[in-house]
Amino acid sequence: MSATALVFALLVSLTTMITSTALINEAGAQPHDAVVPSVTRTDTPEILDGTVWDSEQWGNLIIVGGQFTQVKDNDGTIYDQANVMAYDINTGDLITSFNPVINGLVREVEVAEDGQSVYVGGKFTQVDGLTRKRLAKLDNTGELITAFNANVAAEVNGLAVANGKVYVGGSFLKLENTPRGKFGAVDAVTGDLDTGLDLPLTGGIGKNQQYTVKALDITPDGNTLLVVHTATYIDGLERAGVAMVDISGPTASVLPWQTDLYHDWYWRCSGGFLALRDGEISPDGSYFVVVGKGHDRPPVCDTAIRWPIAGAAGVQPTWISRHFDSIFSVGISDHAVYTGGHFRYQEAPGSPNPYPGDQMTTYNVGLPETVAALGDSIVPRDQIGALDPLTGKSLDWAPNTNSFVCVCALTVIDRGLLVGHDNSQVVFQTGRHAFFDFGGPVDETDPTISITSPAPDENIGLPATLTGTATDNVGVDEVYMSLKSRNGLGWYRVDGTFGSWEKHPISMSNPGDFTTDWSTSLDLPDGPYTAYFWSVDAAGNKSLPKPKVRFAVSSVIDTAPPTVTISTPTPDQIVEPTVNFTGVALDDQSVAQLMITVQNRTTKEWLQPDFTWATGWKALDIPLAATGPSVAFDFSALLPDGDYTANFFAIDTAGKKTPQPRPSVKFTVN
Repeated sequence: MSATALVFALLVSLTTMITSTALINEAGAQPHDAVVPSVTRTDTPEILDGTVWDSEQWGNLIIVGGQFTQVKDNDGTIYDQANVMAYDINTGDLITSFNPVINGLVREVEVAEDGQSVYVGGKFTQVDGLTRKRLAKLDNTGELITAFNANVAAEVNGLAVANGKVYVGGSFLKLENTPRGKFGAVDAVTGDLDTGLDLPLTGGIGKNQQYTVKALDITPDGNTLLVVHTATYIDGLERAGVAMVDISGPTASVLPWQTDLYHDWYWRCSGGFLALRDGEISPDGSYFVVVGKGHDRPPVCDTAIRWPIAGAAGVQPTWISRHFDSIFSVGISDHAVYTGGHFRYQEAPGSPNPYPGDQMTTYNVGLPETVAALGDSIVPRDQIGALDPLTGKSLDWAPNTNSFVCVCALTVIDRGLLVGHDNSQVVFQTGRHAFFDFGGPVDETDPTISITSPAPDENIGLPATLTGTATDNVGVDEVYMSLKSRNGLGWYRVDGTFGSWEKHPISMSNPGDFTTDWSTSLDLPDGPYTAYFWSVDAAGNKSLPKPKVRFAVSSVIDTAPPTVTISTPTPDQIVEPTVNFTGVALDDQSVAQLMITVQNRTTKEWLQPDFTWATGWKALDIPLAATGPSVAFDFSALLPDGDYTANFFAIDTAGKKTPQPRPSVKFTVN
């Protein structure tokens, strides 16, 4: 078939599909009923240099990855912080404690399935001074989780998490020192190679005939992996540009889904190579969109293409959206397909299908005469825009950026849209990251709070330390305490006096997280108290009823058991029948009692309190001349010839005993 015939067939096919496409009910994980606001927040940290390549929501945190060195917080303080940062989604404040030292670009951020950790992938080779080649796992404080240790031989471009595995795609040929053709999987806990995924890519149609994985995504049911790449084959099967992989079982396999579009048309892209950049699955799992660059040469260059998830051989696109310049990123909500890149125009509503303009003409939309020629079929969109999921035409949403090369990252979250780029403005002065925010979540769930210490009616020393845990479905914002003296002094106040009721704010280990420990230490007078606790979330919901604990404070508290040191007899000493036992017992408060047991190692009999011998274990009381923190002892016993073991233990005034193993000495009477 000639190139002209191919063009005509494609135009007819796409026009038919678009005009016959039924309305789709897209009720996915991002329940957006409109495009996000057209202005960004102005209270998020400013990344001052470099490029942001990915952003993800993690509980109450937004994690941002890229290649940068400095971040400015809301108060104007500039921090040296490289390649990854985190801030609070509600306050916009930089979390300065989340500061892992990563020595290279972070291309991908992906939250773990259990929500307790986050994976980062990119070009780096070290995290916090430890070797971590291009893939690492961090906890919610930003600390490296050392139990996870995967070795990726070259750059990571795509991450996806499901089924207890981390799926990894990029430019590498080895994963965990084992051959893997540009993508594979590792165990989500250990980083060990998953041997069930070995589907190498081959036949490069990227720049210089190279090939790489550009993006990975997983259907909501966790069964299917989308692989966006620049190769011709996967596991020897022709799947140019896009492959669908069945990951529902222990061994992954290539699905029949296949299109000829990228293989047949990649040669038209500038330089004659396929330049795909991103891909994402819709929230309901029914379709996905792939974007790329290539100097305005449709159907596959400088376009966004919607594909159905279902299909086998020869799948055709639902629509192709011409952008006339490079597209680097895509994010999908229920209501919109967001695209970001280097483009200046999108297709206008009602424009011709499959796209406006002549397919074989490269339009320079920087020229007024070109814009005039395309007329009402295009609308200006400044490097970022939103498409109607059903038609691929532009929606009424037109924020502006001053990006140098691209809006490089788009992430749809429940609250809105996260943006990464390479300059200082997205509508406002935002730095390299921006957040189009619908606003706080509707939260009607009360937080909970529990008390770890003191135990009910426990007698504690000074400082009086009270601890516990608070939880919330969105994030714990504050924890408070009120404290009442049961001696009639009144309520304990923040300034240390007693009087009318007052609440005390309590410090938290992880403010804003789903779960946080809390603690407070108080210098209280001796006496009995009752403490009440409650937590508050960002929506103002409180934990009710308030849990309480009764306890008493004593400035003198016995916190340690007594110890015993033996002076005589010495180990393995031969002694006279009248054996002299000497030594010292020590305690942090006062030794009250000292005991000894003596066993004949030959007969296995024990010395009894009446100085007879029997098989049952007995302890003899050693008389003390006095009690106190340090008590010397001197005790004699007449023993027959034989081999013996003597054990000692002390008891203090609080009833604590010398812990096991207790001090002992072996000796011989002869």
